Amino acid sequence: MDHPPYSPDVAPCDFNLFPKVKNIMQGEYFVDVDTIKRETTKLLKRLIKEDIQHCF
Repeated sequence: MDHPPYSPDVAPCDFNLFPKVKNIMQGEYFVDVDTIKRETTKLLKRLIKEDIQHCF
């Protein structure tokens, strides 16, 4: 199912990808926004292809 790129509605990633990222990062403490960006980028690069394909 297609999803408009700027829709205020819930996107498929809200059900699959974001909870997985949230669970992995739960309990972590970040000192600044740059650290959050860096660590999130590392985590997203580690996800397997199937994890990301479930979003779309």
